[in-house]
Amino acid sequence: MTETTVLIAENTRTSTAARIGWAIFIAATLYVCYFSHLGAIGFVGPDEPRYAWIARDMAETGDWVTPRLYGKPWFEKPPLFYWSAALCFKLFGVSEAAARLPSVVSALLATLAMAWLALRLYGAETARWLLLLLPTTVGMIGFSHAAATDMPFSAMLTIAMVCAAVVLGLTRNKNTPILPRTPWLALLLFGFFLGLAVLAKGPAAIILCGGVVFFWALFTKRWRDAFRLLHPAAMASFCLTALPWYILCARRNPDFFRIFIIEHNFKRYLTPEFQHRGLQ
Repeated sequence: MTETTVLIAENTRTSTAARIGWAIFIAATLYVCYFSHLGAIGFVGPDEPRYAWIARDMAETGDWVTPRLYGKPWFEKPPLFYWSAALCFKLFGVSEAAARLPSVVSALLATLAMAWLALRLYGAETARWLLLLLPTTVGMIGFSHAAATDMPFSAMLTIAMVCAAVVLGLTRNKNTPILPRTPWLALLLFGFFLGLAVLAKGPAAIILCGGVVFFWALFTKRWRDAFRLLHPAAMASFCLTALPWYILCARRNPDFFRIFIIEHNFKRYLTPEFQHRGLQ
C-alpha cells in the first residue's frame, strides 16, 4: 500500500468520524431543544387548555369536522392543530406532553426544511450550523413547547415557501442554478403545505405567502417566474387540501363563515376586540 493510499484511507476515516460526530451533536441538540421536558409544566395561559380540550373532545366524540369547546361549536381556529393533538391523545393518552407534540414535530419539520434549503443554496457548513443554531433560539424553543396553533402554522408556511423556492428556481448567479427544477413535485408540495397552513390558521397563510412572493418579484423583476406558483397543479393541490374541511364545516354550521371569517379574521386584525390582555 503506497503512502498516498494510506493518507487517503486516513482522511476518509477522519471525515467519516467527523460526520458521525456532527450527526450525533445535531441530533442531541434537536432532542434537547424540542423534545425534552414537554410535560414539565402544566398548560399555560388561556389558549393551551382550551385547544387541548377541543382536541380531547374530537378524540372522544369522533367528530373531526366541528371543533367544540365545552360542547359548543368553537370556530376561533381551523382544525389542523386539533386533529394532530387528538391523534396524539389516541396514541399516547391525554397529557400536556401529548398536546404539545404536534408543535414539536412541526418545529422539527420546519428546521429540516430550512436546513435542506440552506444546503442547496449555501452548502453543507451553513446547513449544519442552521441545524445547531435555529433550535436554540428562544422563539423555536418556546413555541415548540406550546399546545397552540402558532408552530404548526409557521412550519407549514415555512415548508410551503421552501417548495416555492424550488418552483421559482433560485440561483446563485444567472448561470448557476442552485435548486433542481422539478416543478411538478414542487408545485404539488407547495399547494399541499400552503393548504395545511390555511388549515392551521386560516387565510393569513395566503396573505403572508402572497406578500413575500410579491416583494420578491418586485425586487428581482421576475414577475413571470412568480406567476408559476399559480400553476393549475399547485392550485388543485391547495384546493384539495384546504377546502374540504371548510365546505363540510360550513354545511354543518350555517354561522361558520360569519364567525370564523368576519369575527376571527377581519375583526381580529382590524379591531382590538380579540386581543389577549395581560394580567391585571
